[in-house]
Parts: sequence; structure tokens; C-alpha cells
Amino acid sequence: MPSVRRLSCVLAVATAAALAMAPSAHARRTIKLKVPSFVVQPHTDREVCTFVRVPMRKPLDLGASLIVNVGGQGSFTTHHFLMWVYEGTDISRFPPKGQLVDSTACLDFGPADTNRRTLIGGAQQPRLETRLPDGLAYQIRPTLSGGQSVAGIILNSHWINGEDTPQKAAVKITLMAAPKHSVRQFLLPVFDVVANGFLNVAPMEQKSVSWAWRPGGTDFGGGLGGGAFPTGPACVVALTSHMHKRGTLFTIDFLHGNTVVPCPQKPQPNGTCLTATDYVHPPQISFEPPLLVNVGQGLRYTCTHDNGVTRSLKMGCEEQAGVPPGVDAYTAILSGLGTTGAARPCATDADCAGFGTGKCVPANLVFGFTSDDDMCIMPGGWYPANAQGNCDVSGLPLRN
Repeated sequence: MPSVRRLSCVLAVATAAALAMAPSAHARRTIKLKVPSFVVQPHTDREVCTFVRVPMRKPLDLGASLIVNVGGQGSFTTHHFLMWVYEGTDISRFPPKGQLVDSTACLDFGPADTNRRTLIGGAQQPRLETRLPDGLAYQIRPTLSGGQSVAGIILNSHWINGEDTPQKAAVKITLMAAPKHSVRQFLLPVFDVVANGFLNVAPMEQKSVSWAWRPGGTDFGGGLGGGAFPTGPACVVALTSHMHKRGTLFTIDFLHGNTVVPCPQKPQPNGTCLTATDYVHPPQISFEPPLLVNVGQGLRYTCTHDNGVTRSLKMGCEEQAGVPPGVDAYTAILSGLGTTGAARPCATDADCAGFGTGKCVPANLVFGFTSDDDMCIMPGGWYPANAQGNCDVSGLPLRN
């Protein structure tokens, strides 16, 4: 996770409240994808990831999707399917087409820049056909790979087999472009990463870190891989959470000034806009109509991490005797170490031979790009409010 998991950022493709049948096929461009058939052994679950390079010369204005989870019967059922667009520059690090890799949430799948993934769809039921609200689309942009212009898409499928015999699963996906002359606004990613900079949990401790996404505020995260930042009122379509395996709690609070107030739409029982305790299967909250966040308001996200109290202890190669290795990203940046100060990973002293003191010791849990480090990111989708300061796009000019 910046994973993903999921993780962001037009989650509304899969979770938009305004579900409707997509326009007829002749009115749209379609892309068909699949997760190849794989076997799940009896009384186990299996989660796989695969990568597809879709030839694409110009952006696709994604307006709808159809996801079909194939194979369910009895107590053999899908846990989830998720789909991300890879927007980084290291596409060659992904496996070739059709290769399945067993992975948890695709956190260790492909290149290390897991913050360059935008969630564009998901389904837990056998068949889900959805579309974005009228006038909106998410623009999938191609990148170069081996001299070819392609869109890179990560597919993640997780199944649970409660049957007494092996079962086969697969997923079929259809992405459908918004009809011509229908798009009036493109969704942009909420992808706030600033909290990552201050994530630092000592061995055998629990600790929380937070930051606020504020329209009209200072964009500290743009240079760290964060998403586009609103300069004025923003219409938030969807939100989710992103942490790694030592993340125990993620919340999103609505701010009026610096005061926490109940979420104006879809408040959770505790008044938050979102509460998540499962880093592997984060909730995806969609807002219809969109959640208006004005200048002077904001969304504060908070992550709680556990380094060895109830979750596994982070281990790293010791650099200075008696000092737990690993420094927060903020310190790493100021020290010229790059965007992560994560400790060199290890399981035994043999992994640290020739490095530092040569010992594998309990380490500080800080931001890093591997699944053994951690993250605190708020993904979602938004678009700028109109000139009247509301979320009605019907009067905006066409974009396609």
C-alpha cells in the first residue's frame, strides 16, 4: 500500500450508489479482461494476482464496468475481486500476461511503487454491472512499455472453498467507455499520502498518525506521489483506506475548520465518514450525491499501527549498536536518504552479513514500499465543484 490495497481512485466504478444498466454496446468502446482459471483446494482460501497490458493509444473515458466471478457453488464463493490501473513507470517489473501469482492484496506483486495504483472496480457478488453517475468518467491513461503504448491493469481475485473437493474459479471483466458527448467532468484521485511521512512506531508499541485533506490547503503531498489537490470546493464521490499488515484501525473524520463534526453523508455509527479495521479488505464508501467539501472544511484520516503488541514485530538490520533501525520518511527526506527510511529487512543475522552491525533486531515500523513496512493513505475519487459551488455537473460543457 502507497497499496495498494487498495487500494486510489475512482472507487465509485464498483461502488457507485447510482447503479444502472450500461448504454448499448455500439455507443461505447469496450475492453475485455480476465483472471485465468485457477484451482482452490478443499477447505482453504486462495488469493491470486495477474497483470494485463492493454494496447491503448489514447485515454479511455471509463464510464461503466461488468464483473463476473465465475465458479461459485455451494460453500465455494468469491471473497472479493479488485482491479487497479497502474500509473507508474516500471511496468516491466510485472509478470507476463496470464501468469498468476499468489499474493495478499497484491501488496508484494509487481514493482515497489504500490502508491501508483488507482482502484477502478471491485465486486463480491457473482455478477456486478455498474456505471458512474451521469456526466462523470474516470480517464484511464496509457503509458509506454517496450516502445508500446499500453494501459497496465492489476487484477486481484480471492476465493474461499468450503467444499470437500477442489474447485475452479475465474473472473471475466468488461470495461466500457462512457458514450460520446456524455462526459462533463473527469474524476481525479483522492490519494493523500502526507501521513506516511510521520509514521514511526517503535518496537513493542502502538501508535496513531493522521493528516487532513483540505480543499484550498497547502499541497504537501504532490511531490511525494499524492493525487491532485483541490484548490477550491471539491465533490468527493468515494473513499477507502490503505494500510499494510500492522495497520489495526483507519478512520476518516469530517472537519469544519479544525473541529470534527458528524459526516454529512453516510455517517458511521461513531460519526466518521469511514472506519476500517481490516487492512486486507478495506471498505469502499461511495457518496451519491457527491460529498461537498468546501474550503475551510476537510477530511482527516488517522491510522493506528501495531509493532509487536498484537501484530508481528518488524525486524531490520541494525546499523548502530543499540539503536532500532528505521527512520520516518520525513527524516529520511531531510537527510537525503530518499522517500523512505525503512530498515533493511531481515529474518536472521545471516540476512545482515556485511551490513551495519550484522545483527537482525527489532526495528521501527515506518513508511516503506514493501508489504513488511507500512503506510497510511486515504484513496478515493473527487472532482471540482461547479462555478456555483455545488456538485451539479449538468450545466458543464462536454469533455468528450
